Amino acid sequence: MSKIYSNVETLEGAKALIRDGILENPKVDAAMAAHVIPLLPTGFIGYNKGVVAASADYFIITLKGLGSHGACPQLSVDPINMGVHLHLALQEIISREVNPEEMVVLTVGKFQSGSAGNVIPEKAVLEGTLRTFNEETRKFVLKRIDEVTNGVVSTFRGNADINYKGSVSSLKVDPEMADIIGQALKELLGEKNVAQTEERMTGSEDFAEIAAKVPSMFFVIGTGSPEEGYRYGGHHPKVVFNEDCLPIGAAAYAHGAAKWLERVRQ
Repeated sequence: MSKIYSNVETLEGAKALIRDGILENPKVDAAMAAHVIPLLPTGFIGYNKGVVAASADYFIITLKGLGSHGACPQLSVDPINMGVHLHLALQEIISREVNPEEMVVLTVGKFQSGSAGNVIPEKAVLEGTLRTFNEETRKFVLKRIDEVTNGVVSTFRGNADINYKGSVSSLKVDPEMADIIGQALKELLGEKNVAQTEERMTGSEDFAEIAAKVPSMFFVIGTGSPEEGYRYGGHHPKVVFNEDCLPIGAAAYAHGAAKWLERVRQ
């Protein structure tokens, strides 16, 4: 049995582990992973089967224009103007080109340009993520991001570089593993503390790259509810985790693995 601990959130960690042979020495037949989730009761475990978490593609778009004094915009090619139009145009891909039944989230979380209020800068940078559950939809939107970006910057006489900082596929949980381990966790922790849910995470998990290669189980562990005094969600600067969830998670790992091995050896 191999154990992996990740102390940082990244889209590329599991790919690096696979390249380094984590699934080969010894050969791995199945895998299991967990992620802590704030705002759920401490130690509560939730799981699902099938596609349970979205893919993610982190993009960096650099818009290149021509700087000038703010009083002479006619001498410029304004990258901020390009960026504003591009941000809106990217959202139209989702609202007008993707089937409304598909879950797709395209978020631009970083837009940086300029250093003075009276100067039109030479470039602007937009960074964001695309997330979806469907691989064909993912490919389509990535293609359209490139096309729309180049179309917008061409309209405003600029240029663009599009780079991808990292990516991960959607996470698929093996139904048989989910049934076996889910039932084992209910026996261990009680029915009220473990639940299968139909909800899927629009967040992403690089464990998906391992799950794409071997049958896998994934579950979440609550780190404290508002009723317990834990009022902030993940990535909030004031978030606090109740570490009492850790021994519960460790027990879930051990018991789930034991029950899975017991079943496959029958």
